[in-house]
Amino acid sequence: MEDPCFGRTSNMAKDFIRKLLLKDPAARLSANSCLTHPWIKPENTRQVIVRSISLINIKKFKIFNARRTWKISFKMVSACNRFGWLKRRRAVSPPGR
Repeated sequence: MEDPCFGRTSNMAKDFIRKLLLKDPAARLSANSCLTHPWIKPENTRQVIVRSISLINIKKFKIFNARRTWKISFKMVSACNRFGWLKRRRAVSPPGR
């Protein structure tokens, strides 16, 4: 995590990511541990400032996740419309085709 991609990422965020990527499931953070990690739930104002400066911050993540969810929903509706169109087209076309 020392390459340029993580240059603006706080040590707290890096610690959180490292603990999520551990191979050993017993050593990896649980869901409850994730929610109480200082990067997610700051314990003091210094941690709040560090988290907001970090390249990976909660506001940006929420925006990213909302956009991602919207895109998935749009693709699902498009696929359903396409399947409906194909079904109607098949019902109208002659059986020999």
